[in-house]
Amino acid sequence: MKVPVLEQLIINYRYNNKVKLSATQPNLRHGLGLVSRVVGNAATLPVLAHVLLETDRGRLRLSATDLELGIITYVGAKVETDGAITVPARTFTDFINSNTDERLNISTNQNSLTVISDSYKADIPGIAATEYPTIPTIEKGISFVVNRDELIRALKAVVVACALDEARPALAGVLWRGGDKMLQLAATDSFRLAEYIIALPMTPEGLNIIVPARAINEFIRVISAENFDQVQVVINNNQIQLTVGDTTIISRLIEASFPEYAKIIPQTFVTDLVVNATEMSNALKVATVFSSAQANNVQLTIDNQTVRLQSVASQYGQEVSALNAEVMHHTEEKKLDITFNARYLNDVMTVAGPGKVIIKCSGATKPAVVVNPDLPNYQHIVMPIRVGA
Repeated sequence: MKVPVLEQLIINYRYNNKVKLSATQPNLRHGLGLVSRVVGNAATLPVLAHVLLETDRGRLRLSATDLELGIITYVGAKVETDGAITVPARTFTDFINSNTDERLNISTNQNSLTVISDSYKADIPGIAATEYPTIPTIEKGISFVVNRDELIRALKAVVVACALDEARPALAGVLWRGGDKMLQLAATDSFRLAEYIIALPMTPEGLNIIVPARAINEFIRVISAENFDQVQVVINNNQIQLTVGDTTIISRLIEASFPEYAKIIPQTFVTDLVVNATEMSNALKVATVFSSAQANNVQLTIDNQTVRLQSVASQYGQEVSALNAEVMHHTEEKKLDITFNARYLNDVMTVAGPGKVIIKCSGATKPAVVVNPDLPNYQHIVMPIRVGA
């Protein structure tokens, strides 16, 4: 799209003008900490390894992108002259973080940034702001507000179940689906499945997207760092945008169809185990010392009211742990041996804890469901492993 001549002249004047401002070191450190993690690969486009600094209505705006994910945040500043420049993100961030002075004076000369404080002075070569790619923000789309703390908990609870590779794109992200005044979040790598449902005051009609796992982890990091109660979410056909306070993070979506998973969630169970998540996690860590790095399997043995956890790969030695657990049997069968991938089971203990969780077993070779009595809208399904002939 061609920019009108007058508008382009205004942009060039603003970007070529010499920046002059001052800001506090804590504010700059916080802002750079938010944006600098998403800088792109300098090998493909050198300016992507930079952070964009530009003045905007009396404040300093910091931006970074790798073309898939972008973050924009505002920093309080005393602006004397408007302008913009890009500087290497790592160099600038490391200098600001190491600077112990309270206030920093920032100015530009051509494509160089100068930072002066009481004890330090740095000249950092940059690239013209006009070379930096535009980070597109969403003006219209599906929009809703969600509680920050609940969104953080929900995202942490499901992202652990995403696939680590992108061979099947739909499994490398988190499903966001709108329902009857609710937001349904789910992820699966085909060996486990996590689902968390957040109640909303209104139904996000038409919402059915997949957000990359990397973006989810950045969402968690960014909104955890901003001390505000609500997160504004806006979604269009190919992007999702979260705004919390003065910070906005935008990600592209995964173009794929998420598998319909409702039929794989078991509805009947043979045994329920009520365990302490922290104690179970510790027992799993000990057991994996004696399991093979390739298999990483542990076996739960339930014999009436006794529960043991042991490593499966005995060639590395053997360890057996007695678990404190409340056991409820739903059938006459009191004995059950069930083997899990220890990492998968430990991941769910980490996100479902730290208190009591219930492991609902439906059989030695059937999916187990892990729930937290205090989180009725959360469940995590783990597939057991077949061992032996």
